[in-house]
Amino acid sequence: MNRNFPLLIKDRTQCLLCHNHIESNIHLWECPENYDIIKSSFIQMGDSLINLLNTHADRLSLVISDSIKYSQTFKWAYRSEPIHPVALLLLKSYISNDLLGIFRSHINIMKHIIKIIMPYMQQCSILIKVNIWKARNQKWKLMRDAWGITKRSFTKYQDIFPRNERAAAAFNRMLDIDNNREMERGYINPFNDFRNFKLDKDFLFILFSSSNFLHSGSFFSHLDEVFSLNNVLNNNFLNLAIYNV
Repeated sequence: MNRNFPLLIKDRTQCLLCHNHIESNIHLWECPENYDIIKSSFIQMGDSLINLLNTHADRLSLVISDSIKYSQTFKWAYRSEPIHPVALLLLKSYISNDLLGIFRSHINIMKHIIKIIMPYMQQCSILIKVNIWKARNQKWKLMRDAWGITKRSFTKYQDIFPRNERAAAAFNRMLDIDNNREMERGYINPFNDFRNFKLDKDFLFILFSSSNFLHSGSFFSHLDEVFSLNNVLNNNFLNLAIYNV
């Protein structure tokens, strides 16, 4: 929003909840003001998973509760510990090996696991959006009103601010960016950068067979390095990271 409507947001990009960090998709999950909401959400998701597996388990039904409450995905919430990195994957709608391992410990057939894990992930996604996004959106509406911004301010942006003001704001922003192409594209999910998955062939197959993977900013950022002038002049293509995946 600050990139597209600089004359409205005016570089007020601090976190709406803690006011100590720049607002970002990553910080949303790490913000200390969100910890209690996230923790209670994971306890709800853990209790829901216990009930789900008690209904569908093929084996080891007596230890279902322990399988969940001692897993990396949920243990931190039940013990009020710092958020585990695996839990961040669930927050971003990834099915981690840890979460899948819980299902595989109690259900024999993978086809059956897939049949019940997808609806469970949908329930988790809805719960996260309701609990976490709702609190943030309420805070945004309060801040928006305090700044004197309405929905009409965005839809009528070009009518409210003359072209010369918008051009000056865009020019000043380009100077601040200093040709940082990644910032021009906005947020890039770090999990979608294939340089972090050089040994994960399954992930690479999904990435490179996707019809729109070329739209990935991280891919082009990598090509900036691969086809830099020095590499082209020195003909060092065989030593480049893109060929060493």
